[in-house]
Amino acid sequence: MLQVIGLCRFSYPTAGGSGFKLGRATSDSSHALYETRRLQTRLWLFRTLCLPTLLGQTDPDFRLIVLVGEGLPEFARKALDRMAAGHPQIIIRAEPEFQPHIDVCSRLLLEQRDPSIPFVAEFRMDDDDGVGLSFVAELRRIFALSRGLIRREPRLEVDFCRGYALKLLADDLAFKPVVAAHWGVAQAFIQRSDTRRTTMNFPHYQSWRAHTAISCARAPMFIRCFHGFNDTGDRWDKLRADSDPEAPAQSEARLPELLARHFGLDLETARENLRESALAG
Repeated sequence: MLQVIGLCRFSYPTAGGSGFKLGRATSDSSHALYETRRLQTRLWLFRTLCLPTLLGQTDPDFRLIVLVGEGLPEFARKALDRMAAGHPQIIIRAEPEFQPHIDVCSRLLLEQRDPSIPFVAEFRMDDDDGVGLSFVAELRRIFALSRGLIRREPRLEVDFCRGYALKLLADDLAFKPVVAAHWGVAQAFIQRSDTRRTTMNFPHYQSWRAHTAISCARAPMFIRCFHGFNDTGDRWDKLRADSDPEAPAQSEARLPELLARHFGLDLETARENLRESALAG
C-alpha cells in the first residue's frame, strides 16, 4: 500500500532553485562542483555514509534515484556505477546540466511511481547524509498507524528529528548528537500517488506551516555532514549538542555503539579509512 522513493542529487548543477549553482570547475573556482578534490570528498562520504545506511535498511523495499549531470567527470561516474552495481534499489540518472531544479527532480520522482500502489512516501537526501537503518520500516509503521489521518489530509510530513551532526576534519570525524526539526534529512512526505506534486514542491524547513506533521524524536535517525564542500558554513559551532536520551551521562562513551546499532557505521574503521585516504592531511 505504500511505495518509498528517495532522491539524491550528486553535485548536479541546477539552473535555479535550491540546488547547486556553481557549475563546472574553472581555473579560478576551486570549489566548483566538478573540481577533483571536491568530488573525491563527496564520493568518500557517499561510499562511507550515505550508501551503507541505505543498503543496510531493515526494509529493503525502496528506490533511490541518484541524479548526476551528464558532464560529471568520468572518474566520478565510474565510481558511482561501481558502488551501485548489484543493488537494484539504486538508480543513477544522468541529466543535462542546468535544468530548473524542481522540474528535473520532480520528473525523476514521478517516473518511479507505481500507479498500482495508492500511496507514496518520498524523501530526499544529499550524498553526504545518512539515515537510520530502520528509516524505511518506520515510515511504513507510521503509515499503517496513521491511515485515517493520511486519508483526511492531502499529505503528511514525517520528520525524524533526532540524529547526529558530523564534522569532517582533516584526519578525523567529530559527532554531535542533535535534535533538529525539519532539517530535511530523514524527512518524508506521504501522499496519494496520483498527485503530480512531489517532495521537491515543499521546502523542508517550513512545510509544517501548511501540512500536518508527525515529529519523531525517539531514536537517532539521521547523520548530517558538515565540511568545506557543502553549504553548512560555520553552523557547526552554533549547534547545541543534545544528550543521548538512552544514557545522558554516557553519550560520548557510547557513541561507537550507538552509531553501529542505528546506522551500521563502524566508527573506528571509518576514521582509519579517512586517515588512509587521499582526503587526509
